Amino acid sequence: SYSFIDERLSSTCEEVTRLLKMFNVKEYGKYANYLYAGIVLDTNRFVRNVTANTTNKYVVENKGTANIESGTYGTTSTYTFYNNSSSTMNITGGTITGGDQYTVYGNGTVNISGNNTNITNTYNSNIAAAVYENGTTTINGGNISATKGYAVYQYSGTLKIYGGNISNDGSIQAINIRNGNTTIEGGEITSNNNV
Repeated sequence: SYSFIDERLSSTCEEVTRLLKMFNVKEYGKYANYLYAGIVLDTNRFVRNVTANTTNKYVVENKGTANIESGTYGTTSTYTFYNNSSSTMNITGGTITGGDQYTVYGNGTVNISGNNTNITNTYNSNIAAAVYENGTTTINGGNISATKGYAVYQYSGTLKIYGGNISNDGSIQAINIRNGNTTIEGGEITSNNNV
């Protein structure tokens, strides 16, 4: 029998997440909703027992394949969802909010669709983005918005937009295309500035 006790962690699910990362379990992304729910429950929605480790950098780091179909996710850390370069993240529902730099950071393959998908960034900075694209991102639906920053920021890679509502309330573009290949064939894009 083994005991894993780390008083720096907020919950058992945070400990399980740490162990899965430590032992390089590649498919743990499919359990991300359950692990996150356990952390939310044990911390009373990040009100008690929260440590620097709990909110450090991201809520969900995907190293395999993650299917996000529903739920509410949020953090004031750097990323809410972080997708590694060889990973696939399918977001087909849920509410994902980021209060800092990037809400969804995509290095690998990120697919966003579904009418019940809401991705928002509320950070008060023009360097923030709801979706930061560095791999291959396909947007077929959903609502992606930013309070001040970019709704979608394509740093490199391939960005394909076929549907969805993409908007920002700030004084910069809703979509910033820095490098890479971009295809826009649909969707509604609105901004207080040019797109």
